Amino acid sequence: MIKEPFDQAFMQLPLGYARHTIIFKEDSQTRDYILTEANDTFFRYLGLKKEDALLKSMSMILSSLSDQPAWLEFYKNPDQWNQPPIMEAGNHFYKITVSYPDPNTLITIFDEVTELVSELQKVKKTNEKLVRDIDIFFNSTQDGLFLVTYQGGEFRYIKNNAVHQQLTGIKIPPPWQNPGGSAGRKGGSCFKGGL
Repeated sequence: MIKEPFDQAFMQLPLGYARHTIIFKEDSQTRDYILTEANDTFFRYLGLKKEDALLKSMSMILSSLSDQPAWLEFYKNPDQWNQPPIMEAGNHFYKITVSYPDPNTLITIFDEVTELVSELQKVKKTNEKLVRDIDIFFNSTQDGLFLVTYQGGEFRYIKNNAVHQQLTGIKIPPPWQNPGGSAGRKGGSCFKGGL
């Protein structure tokens, strides 16, 4: 049988591509998946040999891989992986796409995003440290400071520090309150004019 050009393209992609035939068990809710076609990247991601996996049950293949429980968990219910679509398997992360071209076929595409996830985790840690450093500065200065956001043509409080609270009497300003309004009519117009 000649493969469709679409299938041929997937076999060449640097993504883990696999096509499965769905086998419904007696209760018609439990499913297993027979691996009917996959590219080399798929076999590499799962640590499988093509000759040991093709035309075999995924639950049977994966139950023997004790060091890869995430893959077995995925195949217990592939639908759960559409949200969130990131799976961690060992030291690797994969973005998952699941589709059903017909009621008896499951197609899975795994895109390794380990480097991206690693970079995002580094950025998150850097941002958390930056927020902590800003809070330390914000709360340890001898100056009265407050942070505002600009929404709907007006400034709205985000927070203020202890010195600002002592000087103004405004403890924790409500987010709906604008700095000009809390300073009174005269002070508010000066505030608006200064910004």
